[in-house]
Amino acid sequence: MPSPNPTRITQQAADQKLVDGLTKHAAIIASLYVGGTSLTNAVLVSKLQALIAAVNTTNTARAALHAAVLAEQQLQAGSAQFVTDVRQTILAMFSTQTDVLADFGLAPRKKPVVSPQAKVASAAKAAATRKARGTKSKKQLAEVSGDVTGIVVTPVTATAAVPATPAGSEPAATATATTPAPTAAPKPS
Repeated sequence: MPSPNPTRITQQAADQKLVDGLTKHAAIIASLYVGGTSLTNAVLVSKLQALIAAVNTTNTARAALHAAVLAEQQLQAGSAQFVTDVRQTILAMFSTQTDVLADFGLAPRKKPVVSPQAKVASAAKAAATRKARGTKSKKQLAEVSGDVTGIVVTPVTATAAVPATPAGSEPAATATATTPAPTAAPKPS
């Protein structure tokens, strides 16, 4: 028993079986009485073949449509950043000319409006953060200076000239007193 809602493929296969049967038994079935009209075997086969051809045409068109839609989606996904860049460039070029932007279907950028309450809250948060971190302004940092004690700075004098030694002999060890350079105390942060 055929299913009540056959799929397109099963319907097309069933129609093809009818054509095959009518063609095979054309000698026995010269004509059929269908819908109140007597139709010859050739007319029956041609009507069924036209139906099969229409389904094939629709399947081909449907496959082409799916391929075209897929190609469009891939193109749009690949060019989304390009379109955004073009819009941003036009907005930058004509930012003050709303009539020109309207020609492109764009509106000027809106400047963000910060409420006074948000500004007060932001300033309070910044002050609390500065206090918690112990950060200071440039003026406050300039007032802080390190006090170095316990280091004696002596000037470095030129060392006495060392006499040239003959080749192949070890140079004599010279005792020259050098003092290390004073190191600066690190700045407090």
